[in-house]
Amino acid sequence: MLVDDHLALTEAGVGAWRVCDTRVPETGASHIVASIEAHGEDVEVLWIRGAIDAPGHFHDLHTALVAIDEILEARTCATMING
Repeated sequence: MLVDDHLALTEAGVGAWRVCDTRVPETGASHIVASIEAHGEDVEVLWIRGAIDAPGHFHDLHTALVAIDEILEARTCATMING
């Protein structure tokens, strides 16, 4: 499922998803941005790329996806500025 213009969510099991950056080829090492697991009513994000120091727990899937998008965009912009 396409989340926005560059993030896609794919089911990885019951209550588990992979968040992928569609701008990176599927064979690219940085294609997978994070994995998400549901734990009761909360979700936990395991950051694979872009934000090792970012929060890992969110109230719901939507909030986690918004945070992933914001952090990934911020890191992408910083990389472009800093080279």
